[in-house]
Amino acid sequence: MEREFVEINIDGMIGPSHHFGGLGVENKASELNRAQASNPRNAALQGLAKMELLHSYGIPQFYLPPPSRPAWGWLESLGFSGTKASVLRDCYRENLTLLSAAYSSAFMWTANAASVSCSSDTRSGRVKIKLANLNSNLHRSIEESDRLPHFKEMFKAVTGVDVLRGLCSSRPLSDEGAANLMRFCSQVGSRGVYVFVYGSERGGNSDGVRNYLQGEVTRRRQPRQTLMASALLARSLDLDPEDCFLVQQTGAAIDAGVFHNDVIATSHESLILFHEMAFHNSEASLAAIKSRFFEKTGQELESHMVASSDLSLDEAVDTYLFNSQICTDSQGGWRMFVPENCRHSEAVQAILGRLRSQFPRLCSIDYCSLAESLRNGGGPACLRLRVSLTPSQIHQIPGGMRINNSTLSKLRKLVEAEYPEKVEPSDFVNPDFAEQCERISLQIARLWHANSNVSR
Repeated sequence: MEREFVEINIDGMIGPSHHFGGLGVENKASELNRAQASNPRNAALQGLAKMELLHSYGIPQFYLPPPSRPAWGWLESLGFSGTKASVLRDCYRENLTLLSAAYSSAFMWTANAASVSCSSDTRSGRVKIKLANLNSNLHRSIEESDRLPHFKEMFKAVTGVDVLRGLCSSRPLSDEGAANLMRFCSQVGSRGVYVFVYGSERGGNSDGVRNYLQGEVTRRRQPRQTLMASALLARSLDLDPEDCFLVQQTGAAIDAGVFHNDVIATSHESLILFHEMAFHNSEASLAAIKSRFFEKTGQELESHMVASSDLSLDEAVDTYLFNSQICTDSQGGWRMFVPENCRHSEAVQAILGRLRSQFPRLCSIDYCSLAESLRNGGGPACLRLRVSLTPSQIHQIPGGMRINNSTLSKLRKLVEAEYPEKVEPSDFVNPDFAEQCERISLQIARLWHANSNVSR
């Protein structure tokens, strides 16, 4: 069956200043690995290996360059001035957390960069890419201004695509991007239904979008995505309210370390895989979503709920099973890309076996070694943003931004030659390290811009 819309994956290239700053709010892995030595070279090579794997299955794979770090302009706005050496020295002495944030490579988790709607679903018939403000985290709140020009550059020659600024940066409008958004669609990629998942009711009502909540309050950890932000995203993405559902995370899930929905649920086309503790009122909300999906597509929404008796919340978070990435290959089959952690869990292995039996379209399950990313709380799905486009739109994206054998070779050689093998907090004060990070980011940016031809 020929697809009307094809889902491309856009990964963030892991930056040379990748480190374990422990900055992720309510992120269990980030907290546990704070201040340990990182290996940016391995991190970047692992990210490239995942992109190469998707490319080998004929899945359109693109990448974004790492923004330049440290973020000198941001540090200056905080009152640090003088030479670069003095800024690093003063910030290191006075507030290491700020300096860690200025060096952060968290932009690599592109699932948080934006939320996206497909042109077949919008009232204007245009793709909408809405940047996320990411204001729940000090280090990530910098990213919108970095990523906006990247997305505008990537899609400036693509007809029918609008790149939009994020919601205004205020706590009631805290938005973490597509990590909290699921789109279900027909087999040809059109006629979608959208589920916006939020953690906090703070910020007002649902603005007419159908809302399924019971108002449980978390006990230990604080949620990131707000109800008002999710409702306004549905409006910003130009969607019919009848196609949008607001679903609340459970407090138990958030307390277990589920800071984004994609740590406890994943979806692709007509499939949803989720833990039974993922959502409030899950039976009612899923029934309504299935009903609307059938109305729009004439197809059944396929679901697989993982019971707590089969996989505890703690093990779900530790293995990152639900952060697996599911894609459609060039032959129309589903491919599932699973964190390496899952290989060593008997409970997860049993679940994966049941998935293979239940869903004939699931052709393969591939394991991705992403140890460096996972130690900061980011698995395969965190590293990518999905955008559904027509084949002609895909060919309008500049070729240098697409992952192919040539691009992979150039990026891998650069990483192996230039990236540091070890980074610790004490490196931040070194002007030579800062210069190295800036130089590498500039080299990758030049590669990304180098080929202005259409993608192939």
